[in-house]
This record gives sequence, structure tokens and C-alpha cells, in this order.
Amino acid sequence: MAEGDPRVGTNTAWWIAEYATDTATWDGDPAVYLEQAVGYVDGMFGGGKAHLRPVFEKLVADRVVRLSS
Repeated sequence: MAEGDPRVGTNTAWWIAEYATDTATWDGDPAVYLEQAVGYVDGMFGGGKAHLRPVFEKLVADRVVRLSS
């Protein structure tokens, strides 16, 4: 895009669309992010990676305990 071009770039268009539909994970409402995080984790550990979910849960639990101490 040339300087002064009024069109919105691809990244900006995606950011606007994600923010408008509450799917943005950047600079958005922390409550929305936490709701979305469950789906991301479920997606990461679906199918053939399901056996790794307990390892992840243990790592998160240990980290939370350390941060709260």
C-alpha cells in the first residue's frame, strides 16, 4: 500500500473482525480471553495428542501453586 492509501491492510482487517466478534486474543477483554483459552487447550490436546493433556495439566497446576506462594 502506498503512503496515504485509505485502504485497510489485511492484518488490520483481521484484527477489526476478530475484535468485533469477540474472538480477539490481543488487547481484548481478559474475561473473553479466558473463555477462549479453554477451546484452545482442548484443540491442542485433541486427537493423537490427548495423552499429553495430563502432563500439561500438571505443569499448569505446579506453576499456579508457585505463582500463588
